[in-house]
Amino acid sequence: MRAIQSAEDLQPLLDYYAGTLGELPGRLMAALSLLADLEYMEGWSETSPEVRLSLKLTTTLVADVFRRLIAQQADVDLKAEVEAMIAQWTNGGAI
Repeated sequence: MRAIQSAEDLQPLLDYYAGTLGELPGRLMAALSLLADLEYMEGWSETSPEVRLSLKLTTTLVADVFRRLIAQQADVDLKAEVEAMIAQWTNGGAI
């Protein structure tokens, strides 16, 4: 997969997750994926503690909204899969 460099590049990722999870949950999944990727970017280790905290809090907040949205769905397998991904991306963080 090529690097996402514009909103247009983001569309295939949005389409994939929307097709799997639905429109809003798919967009939240894409957002979590992109937020999680930030920690692997070159130069991340040199970022300030404030930037790191901001990313952690933002990721945790998006994950919380995602959890609440998925909790309204009846698919137990999907809930478990989403919880596992969220836990991986947030190091188990919860609000």
